[in-house]
Amino acid sequence: MNAEAVALEIQEPLKKLTYLEKIRNRLYVEYYISKRSGGKREICVYLCDSKEAQARLKNKLRTLKKNDAELEKLVRAAQELKTVHRKLKELLDRIPLPDCVFGFRKNESIVTCARKHVGKKYVISLDIKDFFPSVTSDMVLRQLKREGFEDTGAWLIARLVAFKGVLPQGAITSPAASNVAFKPYDEKLQKYFEERGFVYTRYADDVTVSTDQEVTDEMIQQIVEETSQIIAPFKWNAKKIKIYGPNEPHYVLGLIVNAKPNVPKQKRRLIRAMVHNFVRKHALPQGEDPIRYKRKLMGKLAYCLFVNPHIESLLELYEELRKFDPNRVSEWKSLYVSEEEGE
Repeated sequence: MNAEAVALEIQEPLKKLTYLEKIRNRLYVEYYISKRSGGKREICVYLCDSKEAQARLKNKLRTLKKNDAELEKLVRAAQELKTVHRKLKELLDRIPLPDCVFGFRKNESIVTCARKHVGKKYVISLDIKDFFPSVTSDMVLRQLKREGFEDTGAWLIARLVAFKGVLPQGAITSPAASNVAFKPYDEKLQKYFEERGFVYTRYADDVTVSTDQEVTDEMIQQIVEETSQIIAPFKWNAKKIKIYGPNEPHYVLGLIVNAKPNVPKQKRRLIRAMVHNFVRKHALPQGEDPIRYKRKLMGKLAYCLFVNPHIESLLELYEELRKFDPNRVSEWKSLYVSEEEGE
């Protein structure tokens, strides 16, 4: 598939695609959020989705004695890039991936991923450091060519999905493009672990392996060293390597998988308590808006029911919360919420 075929496939003029490719670095806004582990993570949003960035850019253009037409032109282009990205995502999603990949795939989820590790004696959790920023446009280009795209088509897609040479965390296409770019690494890692009697899965930057054989510290060290060579230039986050043994709870993507995928009991109890305080005691964390807080609680309960849809008590609690109208409460009590509860 060359560039003309790509344009035809996504039903967009090639002239528009080449124009967006040239100016794409001007169509994002960068900002940073704090990580729980410390440091900051860069997030990119489309210019058309950030009123604050548009206001700053408008003032900057005025200082350069330019009118608002330039801003309007860039905002329209960002909206067009966003539309193109939706179509490119559909195209990238059609590229076949190894069965060990579960993130950002239709009919797959954290639950289907976690099921692969249920009942194993040992579970090892690994994290790929700075995953999206480590995926370059060239990696996407090389893999698209391996998948049968011609040079011009692969080049156009790889450039359109990149920002300053890497995948922007926040773009519609980045999850699918990262899966494509990481495909050869997935294939090598899956082969490596299967040859040693391990089950291998990846969900975005979270890698999980499990086995029934005894795992020693020496084995872990060897695995990390050997697989570090396989995934180069990607790197493991040494601070996030976790090993769960036979007498411990086994966590995979935040779920307990010793007997079946399950939301940890402590988390379920906490959510029950939060809903009970909200609906029956009319108490909520200080500074929270009741309407937004209800949506937050419904999201937490929906997550629990997604993992364990047959727990009757959770279904009843969800229904009670759904019917509860915060607007009918005349006075709310302030509730202290720890950092863990606020997650």
